[in-house]
Amino acid sequence: MSALRGETDALIAENAKLQQEVQSFRAQENTLKEALLLAQRTADETRAAAHKESELIVEQARQKAHETESQMQSRINDLRFELEQLRLEKQKFLSNYRAILEAQLRDIAEMGGYTVLEGDASNHVAEA
Repeated sequence: MSALRGETDALIAENAKLQQEVQSFRAQENTLKEALLLAQRTADETRAAAHKESELIVEQARQKAHETESQMQSRINDLRFELEQLRLEKQKFLSNYRAILEAQLRDIAEMGGYTVLEGDASNHVAEA
């Protein structure tokens, strides 16, 4: 009987020891689960933050492109206006220059006794 009691006490002690090991493993398991959940949550938050930041970058790029497009369109309009002004100035200059040349040609003709024949761009001088 004493041997049976000793064996029972040994089994009870071993059972208690195994129970403690099981509790320790469960605590480790819970710690690992919490760590894994924390890592998953952190990864999800990081992914969401990266996605949000990428959307912000894309939106900023779109805004910048729109601003640049507006600036370039404005510049094109300014250059078109300037070109038209230069065309008008050229026409005015050519018209004035032609008038001056025609007046000088008439003056020369009058001084030399010639008559100016009216024509298109090229006036002709004939002796009177």
